[in-house]
Amino acid sequence: MKTIHRDTSWLSYNRRVIQESEDKSNSAGERLKFISIAINNLKSFLKERYFFHLNSKNELTDELFKKIKKQFSKCDKIFGEILEELKEHKIYFPNISELDDKQWKYLSEWYRVKLKPKIHPVFLNRENDFIALENGKIYLLAQLIYHHEEGNALIEIPFTGTERFIEIPSAASRVFTTVDEIMKQFLADVFRGHAIPKTGLFEVISGTEFIHQDEAKEYFDQWNEDLKSLSERFLLVENGMTGSTLKIVLK
Repeated sequence: MKTIHRDTSWLSYNRRVIQESEDKSNSAGERLKFISIAINNLKSFLKERYFFHLNSKNELTDELFKKIKKQFSKCDKIFGEILEELKEHKIYFPNISELDDKQWKYLSEWYRVKLKPKIHPVFLNRENDFIALENGKIYLLAQLIYHHEEGNALIEIPFTGTERFIEIPSAASRVFTTVDEIMKQFLADVFRGHAIPKTGLFEVISGTEFIHQDEAKEYFDQWNEDLKSLSERFLLVENGMTGSTLKIVLK
């Protein structure tokens, strides 16, 4: 009788959690709870189990990686479906460009009072080659151009968990956005005088790690390619809230 490795079995368990999030007989709120559990489970699995296999380079490494990647992709798809279902209950995550003037004014004031004082950009340059990245934190990486000179900067997203979701006043429905999206909208205020052709969010899924300025450039060079990394570590890359593509990025 073939023995199933405990980590393979654990991913099978998480697949059942994902199936619960996919089950439309559950309410949208229940589905959202299950998908959140599944994603957090995957992050924990990466930190607590997968790196053991990666460092050991054993035969399970490739198999586990494929399963993890598949489950993240599945979670992403289901999350998008749940957001669509929430619209039936008048709960929306619109693009910020779709907000009316009153809502935009509220968001601008929220940025000025709550977010801007917490933004501390770190420019990647020769004098500052390596930046410590905190495990579990989400960072925004921005490509900058100033008088034809290119550079990159990092900003740690200063809110985590449910604090990342901001409710915007609305008379007839409940409207939400994220701190990440607000920050993107106001980057021109953060980096005045700079062109900002590209931005991206990522979360380090390992212990304290470091990012090199050349790796930041590589990230933008390979922007649209699958399975690229900033360095020899895993990153969970999120390309926007709605319709996002969750990937594990591996060098």
